[in-house]
Amino acid sequence: MIEKIRQKRLGKKLSKETRAKLSKIFAGENNPFFGKKHSEELKLKLSENRKGANNPMYGKQFYPYFIAQQNKNKIGKQNPMSKAIRLINIDTKQIINCESQIEGFLGFKSKTPIQQAIKKKQYYVQKTA
Repeated sequence: MIEKIRQKRLGKKLSKETRAKLSKIFAGENNPFFGKKHSEELKLKLSENRKGANNPMYGKQFYPYFIAQQNKNKIGKQNPMSKAIRLINIDTKQIINCESQIEGFLGFKSKTPIQQAIKKKQYYVQKTA
């Protein structure tokens, strides 16, 4: 009986409403895997099964336009590791907001001299939200 139903549904997509309903049904404690963990043995086995030629990305290369797009998506504020900072001159109380402006203002081309200027107590950094 179940096999007949499975064969009948094969290849058909669920509606958005049905997917939302199923998602709600199997969320949290109702999920069959809730509270369970994979054993270290199974994790190792799964890892071994995906190494080398068994890896879906094995031998494939990213297209240059894809790499360029990924790089573009992580520049400036979009960079997940970026931190917004303000550099404040201790003597003149001048505030510089953007890191590129900071580099230009101080005449530096990298972050290291900025960090050195901070260590010499000429400037201090205020992190912004």
